[in-house]
Amino acid sequence: MSQIVPQVSSPYPVPSPDDRLRRICLLDYGLHIVGILFSAGLLSVVACSIDPAKSAAFRGSLARSAGGEYELVVIEDAKSLNEGYARGLARTRGEHVVLCHDDVEFLVDDVCARVAAHLERFALVGVVGTRVLSSAAWVWGGPGVNEGWLVHPGPNGGMAACVYGANGSPVAGAQAIDGLFMAGRRDALLSLGFDAATFDGFHFYDLDLSYRAHRAGLPVGICGDLLVLHFSSGTFGKEYARYARKFLEKYADLPLGPRHPDPNYVIHEVPDRAAVKKLFRWLEHWHASS
Repeated sequence: MSQIVPQVSSPYPVPSPDDRLRRICLLDYGLHIVGILFSAGLLSVVACSIDPAKSAAFRGSLARSAGGEYELVVIEDAKSLNEGYARGLARTRGEHVVLCHDDVEFLVDDVCARVAAHLERFALVGVVGTRVLSSAAWVWGGPGVNEGWLVHPGPNGGMAACVYGANGSPVAGAQAIDGLFMAGRRDALLSLGFDAATFDGFHFYDLDLSYRAHRAGLPVGICGDLLVLHFSSGTFGKEYARYARKFLEKYADLPLGPRHPDPNYVIHEVPDRAAVKKLFRWLEHWHASS
């Protein structure tokens, strides 16, 4: 027996397969635009961390200091910082992306606004670095080419305010920046990528990224006014030396120069965070007035 299928009339025209495909594409495009609009003011922050205490402290500092909308992506099983940052970047939504260590604290209350302002001018920024890279250690350039401000715990229990350069903030024309804090435009970071094949550990990911940005003609800046307190001064053992050799092999055409006879920076220890902020406000005022 044949089955009789009732014909149901509709006041609306039945779309053809082409119409349906067109509507699906328009819906997908509309959702894409909505996503862009909703993430336009979003700051994305990526950190690699295997230490729950450091991760919790970092989350707290960011919550107190962001001053705007942000998202935090923590990679807990990074094989290297390059590999972890690549994975983290893929999970972010913002057009401005911070890549930083988990042992930092922000001493300003408007990180989102400051990063956004600096990335209007630059494709990539750090808080300390150099305008002339002449070795596998950016700090060797010394006074005159090194720039930025940074804070470390002081040897006497206070806060050590480190002044690498006297040119204020921001400083243009950077060739290399330190990886304790880096921020970049999403499109710039995606175009540069991360060389996890060469730098498959936890050293020289920062010099590689920033020096490639410089060589690609992207504007790189040093913005010490972000006021970062870093609880580590770094490790410079055999692994560091191994990756330093890799860096120099990759950039065999890097114009090498001698180490500055006095590459040190000005360190002024003050009692606490409030005194650090006061000192750097004075430096900002002095530079703006000069």
